[in-house]
Amino acid sequence: MGRPKTVYKEKSFQQDHLNNEKAALAFEKIVREYTVPLMRFICSRVRCSADAEDICQETFLKAFRSQHSFDGQSSLKTWLFSIAYHETVSFLRKKKIPTTSSFQSLSVENASSDSQNPDSENIWHWARELPAEHYTLLWLKYKEDLSTEQIAQILRKSRLNTRVMLHRARRRLAEILRRKEVGRDSAFLCPNPKGLAYAEKE
Repeated sequence: MGRPKTVYKEKSFQQDHLNNEKAALAFEKIVREYTVPLMRFICSRVRCSADAEDICQETFLKAFRSQHSFDGQSSLKTWLFSIAYHETVSFLRKKKIPTTSSFQSLSVENASSDSQNPDSENIWHWARELPAEHYTLLWLKYKEDLSTEQIAQILRKSRLNTRVMLHRARRRLAEILRRKEVGRDSAFLCPNPKGLAYAEKE
């Protein structure tokens, strides 16, 4: 009677091994798909590329270890960006770098898809004068095309609070741009498919 039990255990182990292989392959696909956007996002908050790479790797490791906790109530992208955001904030706190003060990102323009849009590129350049949290809100909204609800999930804030913060971030950015761009006094900010842009008031 002992032999069948051994065979069962072997089959069970083989099945577990196959399941683990499939899970690993599936996760490798996720890593390939999201490495660039996550690095782009992390680099908007962290100045050192080596530190950004470490945070990105830690994000994927944490996601892999806790993938069983992903319940599908949020999108995979939202879940990964939430991990990356909080890993970044944790890193900045450990390094005693202010997480809500003005900052300069690591070559945001190089990570941007707006190189063909001078207005948008200029806006993101001046947006770096915003408090870091405001910059992050605008980045997630216009660079990553996430909804207010998704951003609220990432930042772990209420939807109403996120909406108010977005409004304040846009208003503060408009104030910065009015100071920087003398000829844009009659302009206001509006979203477009590639980010923020100017639009002339009627």
